[in-house]
Amino acid sequence: MVSTVRTIVANWLREHEYEGLCHYECGCGIAELMPCGDNGPCDISNCRPAYRYVDEDGEYYIGTKADVSEVERLKQEIELQRQINRAIAYDVAAASRGIYKARIERLESEIRQLRNDFLEADAE
Repeated sequence: MVSTVRTIVANWLREHEYEGLCHYECGCGIAELMPCGDNGPCDISNCRPAYRYVDEDGEYYIGTKADVSEVERLKQEIELQRQINRAIAYDVAAASRGIYKARIERLESEIRQLRNDFLEADAE
């Protein structure tokens, strides 16, 4: 029995614990290996061994560890930016509360003073 290129590549990928191939924007798992063929949008001679990854939505993609590392780095950067934005929003809210608290204290003081003035004027 003569092996095809797909069979040889699939066997090699399995033996080396890979789960597919990837090339820039595309990737294929072992089950659907090299769907591009010779007439596809990419040159399969440039494909690299790759792994299957599942994202938070349950969607999977095929990529190299470097691809995944970049995705993870970007996720961490986005989360850090969210934390910074939350901290800024909290600081703005806290500053606003401080301003309003000072205004309320000033108005309460003025009300106490007016009440005292009124009571003193009424006592005379």
